[in-house]
Amino acid sequence: MHRLFTLFAALLMACATYADGGMWWLQLMEQQHLADSLRAAGLRMNNDELLRLRDCVGQFGGGCTAEVISHDGLIMTNNHCGYSFVHAMSTLEQNYLKDGYFAKSREEEIQVPRLTFSFVVDIEEVTEEVKAEAKRQEADAYTMQSRRFLRSIAEKMQRKTELKAMGGVSAEIVSFYGGNRFYAIYTQTFRDVRLVVNPPLNVAQFGGDGDNWVWPRHNPDFAIFRVYATSEGKPADYSQTNVPLHRDRCLPISLKGYEEGDFSMIMGFPGSTSRYLSASQLKHEMENVYRPIVLAGEPQLEWERDQMELSDSMRLAMQDDHMGLQNTVKNFGGALKAVERTRLVDERRAADEALTRYGREKGDKELASVVQKLDELYATSADTLFDFMLYYRTLGTDEERRLPGELLDAYYEALRKGDINLRAQVGDTLLKYFEASISGFDRGQNASRMAVLLPIWADNCRLESSKNLLIANFEGIMYQSIFRSKDTLKEFLRKPTIERWVEDPIWVQHISEKTTIREKYLPCYMRVGRQEAELSRTYQRGLMEMNGWSTPPDANFTQRLTYGHVKAYSPRDAVHYDYRTFLGGMFEKESKTDPDYAVNPRVRELYDARQFGTYANKEGRMQTDFLTDNDITGGNSGSPVLNARGEIIGVAFDGNIESLSSDFKYDPQMQRCINADIRYVLWTLDTFGGSSYILPELDLRR
Repeated sequence: MHRLFTLFAALLMACATYADGGMWWLQLMEQQHLADSLRAAGLRMNNDELLRLRDCVGQFGGGCTAEVISHDGLIMTNNHCGYSFVHAMSTLEQNYLKDGYFAKSREEEIQVPRLTFSFVVDIEEVTEEVKAEAKRQEADAYTMQSRRFLRSIAEKMQRKTELKAMGGVSAEIVSFYGGNRFYAIYTQTFRDVRLVVNPPLNVAQFGGDGDNWVWPRHNPDFAIFRVYATSEGKPADYSQTNVPLHRDRCLPISLKGYEEGDFSMIMGFPGSTSRYLSASQLKHEMENVYRPIVLAGEPQLEWERDQMELSDSMRLAMQDDHMGLQNTVKNFGGALKAVERTRLVDERRAADEALTRYGREKGDKELASVVQKLDELYATSADTLFDFMLYYRTLGTDEERRLPGELLDAYYEALRKGDINLRAQVGDTLLKYFEASISGFDRGQNASRMAVLLPIWADNCRLESSKNLLIANFEGIMYQSIFRSKDTLKEFLRKPTIERWVEDPIWVQHISEKTTIREKYLPCYMRVGRQEAELSRTYQRGLMEMNGWSTPPDANFTQRLTYGHVKAYSPRDAVHYDYRTFLGGMFEKESKTDPDYAVNPRVRELYDARQFGTYANKEGRMQTDFLTDNDITGGNSGSPVLNARGEIIGVAFDGNIESLSSDFKYDPQMQRCINADIRYVLWTLDTFGGSSYILPELDLRR
């Protein structure tokens, strides 16, 4: 009876937790009872209509989501999703990132190098095939989930698939539920993607890092591209003979707006969540992964800001990397605080105890002991794993240390053996690598950055063997080494001696780091990885058995659906946030000294004239952004926010800082998705930017 009560309680807990949360895998709709939940929440589409939406949502650039908004291949995503690609296209003379770009005709749509867009064309479960191959190869859980192992199986399936005739189709096998299930995802990838609309930075990213993960917001974080293909509709490299890709389905756009409490759903490609961790796994993630990244990231960000103030060219060169680091550090720092504030580790410990009891009652020794084994695994490896991560965020970023270790080792062996021919061959390779990869970088800038990061390593690494890696200050290594310049390296290679080589600070540092990394860090990292994979598979199997496999699998860059409602929230005592913002709020934030809060002159002109046209709400005001309680994470950026009829009402672009523990647990009270109102998007591309030629392509519903 007690066992049945435990199972029933777990099922109730799962239903309560995931009533509106969850990144749902539509392949398991029936198993997850998703259709009934969606209808109860307010969906006004049948299952077939819902599933057809998947054809309109694809993966943008390999890391974000975009949606098809016209039959002629127009796709919409976030400005920050296209940021890296547009940054790479920009120069000081023609800065598409800072100044924006609005095409006025199809002839003005610009090729974006290296940008791709992929549609999912088929999915099939391949769990038994993966297990059979793993048994044949005697592969453990770690190997079973490795890219190399899964790719080898996918390649065989790709040769058999009938989808090859479509062109550009590839298969990827993805692990679900900690390696308990596997699915093959077939995608068709297009390689000719062109820029149509990219708002200026002070519009699309108004508020900059200060507003990142913060509500209220007033920026239309969007960009529009077009996918091109051959006349037969097949993927191809960029060519002037390519034509806009025709799609039978595209998402309609609603201009009717929304009210608080209205149903909303988001379809996209969320990157990674970890909601089925034990208490010790979660503690390890926070203390030995997130914390060292924040420790090293915060001072590096401050250093980067100083560097970017030196010149416009320096700002442009560093802008993309800086934005990525800003987002990571703020996200991880917020997650550390949120996990601590919500006492999530203690909550997971209670779940661990329930799972252990379930295993004992079931007579499953693996389940009964899995929590204890996970606890022991992290207790014996925490300091080494912390130092390993901190090393790669500090010492590991040193440009002077990036000479390939295999080349250094090979040249030493040639010297030791007295092999003149081999010495000359390896020396020539070493010199070419140095000239191509190292000699051109700014040593002064590198020295300045390392002067900031080296103390972080020295003050925070935990093991004595780790401290030994810091054998000299950076300047000593750089200026005493034969690698300090191309000329000094050439001079040495003309008359090399093993005595001078083994005394060189770079070589001494290389040996010290190689010994510590290869003999201490990497073996520990690999051991923990292999044991964790096996134990996590057992742990997640137990959790899924307890709830009848009715909860959604962790996000893993596969297409998911999340549903919820337009909703305000109260993050703390006496504070309440409305569910929407208006353009006037941008002027309330305006700053004459902070460039992130500088209002674009064209926006001011249109706002003062109240030129909102058909994009204003019923009161004649321009709504900018709004909140929903949809369950999202990185990778969902650019996802369409849809109403109960499957019409776009917004574009998802951010979350709120109070919910940064959401990758580990969805909190319906605190988690909010920040979205750009689709009317604000259309106003920006049309009234503000003048890209009105695309409007006839859109299915606008008033």
